[in-house]
Amino acid sequence: MPLRVGGGESRVRDIYVSLNDGLGTAYDTSDDSPVTAETKADATTIEAVWSANERLKNQWDPNRLTDFLVRWEKIYGLAPKATDSAVARRARVALKFRALGGELYATLDDICVALLGTAFVGIEYTPLAQAHANWPGGSPAQPDMWSSSIAHILVRVTPPATLTFHEFIAALGELTAFLGDFLPCWVTFDWGLFAPGGVNGFYFDTDQNLDGQTFDS
Repeated sequence: MPLRVGGGESRVRDIYVSLNDGLGTAYDTSDDSPVTAETKADATTIEAVWSANERLKNQWDPNRLTDFLVRWEKIYGLAPKATDSAVARRARVALKFRALGGELYATLDDICVALLGTAFVGIEYTPLAQAHANWPGGSPAQPDMWSSSIAHILVRVTPPATLTFHEFIAALGELTAFLGDFLPCWVTFDWGLFAPGGVNGFYFDTDQNLDGQTFDS
């Protein structure tokens, strides 16, 4: 495990001194005494157990994962790239922790920013007055279908200059997987590119990203 170097007493030294103090004055607790040879061995053992316990505790802290990093990646279905650093891999696991246990409005934007960076524009929620809801027997136009846009979230995105088109699409795929874990099952979501000039509407052009545009009638 990583070693901490620098000034101050070591943990072994602190335990060693504490053990010697506990012996009282009936024993010779000078550093070259046979008695302190035993307390030093005890202190080293106690510190090793303490460190192992601390290391084990860190395996449930996504920002400090070491031995269990691969395990958590498998649990969350993450597939790190060979070029990903341990820091980047821990950051992805941390996002999964937040997605499954964080507060909804406090972390939704954070997850989008962490995964997309400058590609993230914002989140749009469907106004209730503009939402629709269809259910069997409740809509003459679609009597056999269940559908609703009341709880729909749209993530607005734009391709940044720092990513290739394929990298951008891969990031959006990762976002979809994360939001699938993060949002309640009754919420639907999608992503859409900002239309040219940041204006919504119906566009036809030669842009390769046309399929990702959000069309409004």
